[in-house]
Amino acid sequence: MPPIPTNSPRLVAPTRAIGNAVTFKVSAKPGATVNIYRNGILVSSVPAAAAAALKVTDNPAGENSFQVVVVEQSGKISVSEKSTVATGPVTGSKNATSPQKKSPANGKAVVPKKNAPQSKASTSKDSK
Repeated sequence: MPPIPTNSPRLVAPTRAIGNAVTFKVSAKPGATVNIYRNGILVSSVPAAAAAALKVTDNPAGENSFQVVVVEQSGKISVSEKSTVATGPVTGSKNATSPQKKSPANGKAVVPKKNAPQSKASTSKDSK
């Protein structure tokens, strides 16, 4: 990570981890560049327009330190506090980000299946 002046303005960059993916919400002025560092190494650099919901995937499992650095066209630098995020492998189906509901029978989590065929009752005037 390049040296950052100690008096650089701080910015807020909320994070959310699901499995090994971390999503950042970054607000930056048009024309700025948003850089995401994981454990001190640049892993993503995007224009401000793409930073409202920026996702970094394929993070190693365990605790990772993230920091967001925004560089405006004028050269002004804003930086977030370092945040430690625990990431891990996605378990179960590919739909692991689906909301989970508890089964009333046994209290275990049930993940709704997407793309599962659903039967629908239909009626028509011609049915007997």
